[in-house]
Amino acid sequence: SGVQDQVVRRTVQPGETAQGLAQYGYQVLTYDVQGQGDSDLLPANCSPASCTGVPYQQPYNFYQGAADSLSWFLSAKNPGRTSLDPAHVGIAGHSLGAAAVTWVGQCDTRVKEIVAWDDLNVIDPKQCTAHVPVPQA
Repeated sequence: SGVQDQVVRRTVQPGETAQGLAQYGYQVLTYDVQGQGDSDLLPANCSPASCTGVPYQQPYNFYQGAADSLSWFLSAKNPGRTSLDPAHVGIAGHSLGAAAVTWVGQCDTRVKEIVAWDDLNVIDPKQCTAHVPVPQA
């Protein structure tokens, strides 16, 4: 059975936050996409006038951020890596983050579970490399 058979559509309450999951012993990583939360909208030494076209609220930022943070989380650079179980990795997202986990979760074989608080869609695996970096097995 393929990924399509494993996608479950259901309503998930966003009350299960990173803090709540961590309290139950899960290792959790949160990150801010460029221009969201505490992250910078513009690169260093840049203003809106001098850096036209800086990405903001574009799906690509969310897809790349989800893929990059997952790779860091599972890398030796993560100080908590030794206590992770790479066979049980899940990702969750809200809004454009839900779109990101839809792609990353179905394209990256390291991901075993996906929670999308808004909308989880079945994707065409042939389109994976157009949206997210796909790690080599």
